[in-house]
Formats: sequence, structure tokens, C-alpha cells
Amino acid sequence: MNRVSSLVAVAGSLMLLGSAAMAQSSPSAQPVNDSQLSDQVVAALRRTDASLVSRLEVSTRDGVVTLSGHATSIQAAMKAVQAARNVPGVTKVRNQMSVTR
Repeated sequence: MNRVSSLVAVAGSLMLLGSAAMAQSSPSAQPVNDSQLSDQVVAALRRTDASLVSRLEVSTRDGVVTLSGHATSIQAAMKAVQAARNVPGVTKVRNQMSVTR
């Protein structure tokens, strides 16, 4: 009986710790809607290379970002994908860009 009581007490303590950790999550961990996420990706692309934004289209659905349009090089396309991946809330990036010179 004593052992069972100890196990129950430990399990209860772990549940309380988990609840406290969830309550302390930062505001940036809050989910954002797809429109906000697209705006954040566009801002990240501008910070990376403003010319990327004029040639790319950004769409987001359920946290999955799709980049389409034209990149001037493979390196520019890779930069755009990396910039999108670094935005908090992005779960996946689909690269549908074509490279044109």
C-alpha cells in the first residue's frame, strides 16, 4: 500500500510540473494563422534579399509554406527556402520555384 501511495504521489507531481511548464510557454509559441505566417515569411525573405519577394509567391496552409515563382539561381532559391524554414510556426516548406536567369 505504501509503495502504491508513493507512485501516485510521484505521478501527481509530474503532472503538476508538466502543467507549469505549459503555462510558462512564451508568447512566440502561440499558434499563428496562415495569413500571419505568410506575412512573416515575406518579411524574412525581404530581410534575406528584398529582390526575392518581387519574384516569389508565398502561400501557407496549416503551417506548410509553399514558395513558387522564379529565382535567379539555385543559391537564391536555397536562401529563400532557408529563410522560410527559420520562421517560427512553419512546419514544412515546399519549393515550387523555377530557376531562371
